[in-house]
Amino acid sequence: MSERTWRTLLGSIPKSEPREPIENVVPLRRMTLDEHERRLADRQNKVIELGAGVDRAVIAYNTALDEFKRERIAFAERLKESGVVATFPMEFPEAELSGE
Repeated sequence: MSERTWRTLLGSIPKSEPREPIENVVPLRRMTLDEHERRLADRQNKVIELGAGVDRAVIAYNTALDEFKRERIAFAERLKESGVVATFPMEFPEAELSGE
């Protein structure tokens, strides 16, 4: 579009007047650097705490998985003595710790 077309289009739009301050509105104050630092430290501590919880859950899962596998092997051996061959189609993956 040409410059003249833009001026024609924009000229038909009424100009807004400056906003008058509203008396009952309190502007939000900016957070201080100390407040930002405190919030950052709090959130970092929360992430560390949750990460430790995840690691504990992974260790508990892997421990239970090892016990399950040992029990499944013992069960298969016992069935083998009876002449039955046991197959277990379902496999469970090992979980990895977050730092690995």
